Amino acid sequence: MAAALVAGCGTPSGPATDTATTTSQDTAESTGVPTPDAEQKKLLLDGLAKIDPALENERYVDRAQDTCAELLGGINRDEVTKNIQDRFGGEEKINLTLAGRIITLIEGSFCHQ
Repeated sequence: MAAALVAGCGTPSGPATDTATTTSQDTAESTGVPTPDAEQKKLLLDGLAKIDPALENERYVDRAQDTCAELLGGINRDEVTKNIQDRFGGEEKINLTLAGRIITLIEGSFCHQ
């Protein structure tokens, strides 16, 4: 039955494409979570470095996108703050004030609809 459903789902209108090669940007766009462009990424990393020099690392871009998904998904801001503490180094390193600054940075650099 699934084959019948798939067969009736439209007609090809162009050359075949390889759907297995989806980029992370394509995935982010399909889920509605913005992906920072090069300028936004630099702004984000520079801002993180001002908050804590140890945060100037590419891995925190993905963590910022996870935070953005929560913000845009309507997750309670207190929960987002707690998750930032976990994602960005734990409560010992990232206090509530720093977590709030990270939220503001994420919202100001790339996370808006």
